[in-house]
Amino acid sequence: MQALPDTPAIIETRAWVERVVIGLRLCPFAPAPALKGTIRYATSDATTPEALLEDLAVEMQRLIASSPEELETTLLVHPQVLQDFEEYNDFLAVADGLLGALGLEGELQIASFHPQYRFAGTAADDIG
Repeated sequence: MQALPDTPAIIETRAWVERVVIGLRLCPFAPAPALKGTIRYATSDATTPEALLEDLAVEMQRLIASSPEELETTLLVHPQVLQDFEEYNDFLAVADGLLGALGLEGELQIASFHPQYRFAGTAADDIG
């Protein structure tokens, strides 16, 4: 797993967070960690959901072990697995189960994003 800010996936994700999540005020909690530089952008090299789950566990443990002044939010980008929205959506239940298995329910929360997310009545080329 990489935490290199200059990978194409990280560059795209960082720009999307700034333009959409922060720019459109989709998340009231996003601007502060972005300004403080306490967002970790990590790229998973996983090619299977099982390997991604392992990377997610590592990132959860890293996040919970860090002080909020050092690390407040992690975005785990996984460009090689779960590109299909239905598969990704199914994986979210497994990811939430991981929170419980690690005893982190109430400590961490998973906010999920996927390029194919659409609100009802929106077009594929709407911003996001």
